[in-house]
Amino acid sequence: MLRRPVALWAAAAAGYAFLYVPLIIVVIYSFNNSRLNAEWVGFTLDWYDKLFHNQEMLSAAGNSLKEMKENHKPLKSPSKCTPKCGCGSLVPPGSGNPGRLLQ
Repeated sequence: MLRRPVALWAAAAAGYAFLYVPLIIVVIYSFNNSRLNAEWVGFTLDWYDKLFHNQEMLSAAGNSLKEMKENHKPLKSPSKCTPKCGCGSLVPPGSGNPGRLLQ
């Protein structure tokens, strides 16, 4: 019985490593002084300095955050949800098919 939870934890750890290790590598290499990032040349913050002084990039990020804020609908729990609320949550319990998504 002990084997199943260990295998489950190992599979979860492998899945998270598959997702997050490449992201960590990209973040580490974002501080590299090389233009090609094929080898580590040295530590620098120049890329971030260029990013934060690029008005087009800052404007695009601001637009994305503004759009996300304007179109965000808070999620409701399925027990408080009604079919007319439009939140995209599951149909309330007792409606016959609680696993069906709202259309």
